[in-house]
Amino acid sequence: MTPQAIESLVVESAHLIAPQHARGSIRAETSLFGKDGILDSMALVQLVVEIEQRLQTEHRVDVSLTDERAMSRAKSPFRTVATLSAYIAALAGEAKPLG
Repeated sequence: MTPQAIESLVVESAHLIAPQHARGSIRAETSLFGKDGILDSMALVQLVVEIEQRLQTEHRVDVSLTDERAMSRAKSPFRTVATLSAYIAALAGEAKPLG
């Protein structure tokens, strides 16, 4: 998967989950979670599930976005579309494709 494909997947998934007023402006620099984030904690969980499912079904990649590495980072990978996309790219590069 290319970085652009991953970012597109994150943006498309966020469009499905985000509140209506935020959907038109989701870009790489969009804050997903935290002080200025467009998602609350429940919506973030929905986003994670959506992305993991799409990675499996569309790209045959099995990753867990909420593993210990994500939770133990000094800076959360869920801050922005760009940080989440970069985190997914790193995980996808390590993951073994599904058979």
